Amino acid sequence: MNEINFPVPEYMNSSCFWTDKLLNAEEIIMSVNDIKRFNIKITEKVPTVKNLEDISENISKEILTNYINSYKIPVKNMYSLKGELITKDFYDKLIFNRNIKSLQNSNKIKYGLTVKKVSLRSFPDETPIFSSLEHSEINNMDRFQQTGCFPFEPLIILHESTDSKWFFVETYNYRGWTKQENIAVTEDKKQVFDYANCEEFLMVIAKNIKLNTEEILCSMGTKIYLQKSTDNYQIKIPSRTREGNLKFITTQLEKSPSIMEGYLPFTRLNIINQGLKFLDDKYDWGDRFSGKDCSSFILTIYKTFGFRLPRDADEQELCSDYSLKFNDPNTLNSLELGDILFMEGHVMLYIGEYKGTHYMLHNFAYYSEKTNNTITIHPVYKVSITPVTLLNFEGIPFTNKFTSAIKLRK
Repeated sequence: MNEINFPVPEYMNSSCFWTDKLLNAEEIIMSVNDIKRFNIKITEKVPTVKNLEDISENISKEILTNYINSYKIPVKNMYSLKGELITKDFYDKLIFNRNIKSLQNSNKIKYGLTVKKVSLRSFPDETPIFSSLEHSEINNMDRFQQTGCFPFEPLIILHESTDSKWFFVETYNYRGWTKQENIAVTEDKKQVFDYANCEEFLMVIAKNIKLNTEEILCSMGTKIYLQKSTDNYQIKIPSRTREGNLKFITTQLEKSPSIMEGYLPFTRLNIINQGLKFLDDKYDWGDRFSGKDCSSFILTIYKTFGFRLPRDADEQELCSDYSLKFNDPNTLNSLELGDILFMEGHVMLYIGEYKGTHYMLHNFAYYSEKTNNTITIHPVYKVSITPVTLLNFEGIPFTNKFTSAIKLRK
């Protein structure tokens, strides 16, 4: 019988368990300016991460067509939430709604701010699409869901759907289709980026908060424009006119431990504190609902410190000069709390060693038990602390599948 060591004892679920043994838990790893410089390097290393202000105000038909066509109609059978086979007629309607025939040789872009959390999808349609007939409560893997985008985030608007209900947009690290009703639009580039680049701001450090008067759900990592700090915070948030244009409204936000002025100091103590706020949270493919998947879990933690990481795990793996490969058996002993572990299709947060076993915090789907030649797979679909030796669904220790680890440091 395999010794799985999962779930871990309750006492291991506290941040002090992992930080009390460290001499540098509250030491600043990188300053705000160090992180800004690091973000510039990310744009140089990872093509999908961009400074939106630098993007040309016009985009060619060829480039935009290639962007839209990067999302392919599935060649294998796909199914609805009810288990019904998706038909060619449905796909034909998706293709038509992309409105590619309306593109000009040169297309002027517009700018926008999200007024709430939004989804970016492969096609201009909300219908969930699954690759399996099994659609249990834990299987929320809608294959047309690409990612979520935080409230009050800047984006550029590249194209409009045939039914005028969707925009094809680009955020700093992703492209996709999103519903027009969630975007406040303007042609004034300065208006958007003056707001997005505000020097005085609040950072949401709780897992989620709701704005007092607007009932807008703001998850960890949401940046909120701060106008004035008195007994309460006076904030400015983007909103839509009846025509969908950008306007700003001022409202109040009570002071609380859920928010802070500016970014969190980038320390190992704060890394583990932020990560553990998601403990036992349900896995949420592409952030469609209120949770995270494995890579957005990592992105969100580091967003509270000011990092602008790539969205997907394979691109996150490229973003640091400090990369350790797992062809050396001593690599695990070189890791520190807050380093990021990678394997094909998955990313994890290294949190430390205890009694000779190394541990990680991650949002994952399965583990397995192996008895003789029999492998029993157990679904998890949540954020958990596990040993790196936990068996994956193939019956192989996670650690045997690691490709690299990166350190975020100057």
